[in-house]
Amino acid sequence: MDGQSFVEIVLHLDKHLGNVIAQYQGWTYLLLFSLIFCETGLVVMPFLPGDTLLLAAGLFANPEHGQLNIWLLCSLLISASILGDNTNFWIGRYFGRRLFRNEESRFFKPATLVKAREFYTAHGDKAIIIGKFLAFARTLVPFVAGMDAMPYHRFLRMSVVSAFVWVLSCTLAGYFLGQIPIVRENFELVILGVLSLTVLVIVLEVVRSKREEAAQRARSGPGEGDTLGAQDTSQG
Repeated sequence: MDGQSFVEIVLHLDKHLGNVIAQYQGWTYLLLFSLIFCETGLVVMPFLPGDTLLLAAGLFANPEHGQLNIWLLCSLLISASILGDNTNFWIGRYFGRRLFRNEESRFFKPATLVKAREFYTAHGDKAIIIGKFLAFARTLVPFVAGMDAMPYHRFLRMSVVSAFVWVLSCTLAGYFLGQIPIVRENFELVILGVLSLTVLVIVLEVVRSKREEAAQRARSGPGEGDTLGAQDTSQG
């Protein structure tokens, strides 16, 4: 297997999971654990598959496939999510401000941090749970919670709840939907639907953010103009 093929499998594991299971068998659990841990625990890894990976894993754990054990799978992925969240939290607590200090940084853009902080501020503790279902927030919200000194006992509680809700809802959805013949035969459409929904949510969030920025500029514009005019008059 060349490097390009490996990257393709890692980034689109939901599509290649059947082949991965056939080739690596029990090691697939470790690979799935590692991917969920990296996506939730490393702020530079938001591109890894999340929701779609859980759906696909659930599909291959249902009785029609029987290639994965659903209870072992859910236990490992819940643990990976909790461990990833907590790793991300402490990275944010100790290194967050240094990492996002450079305006020209390719991976740690301050503008991205601002949007994540706005999301966290708007939803409070519930952002930990809601963010699990949004690709951009899943990685950044625990990091921001650490940066903003959210009490750890509160974060840990919400992290555990969010891991159970996210992993069980997505994995069991794949498990039960995969037992319906028409869904099983067209599972790629289910994956595509989830991806489309994720993209739609992100687009709506961007549009909302742009509208708020435009409204804020509209409110501040006249005031700035009056100030400038007053300065010109006093100088004249």
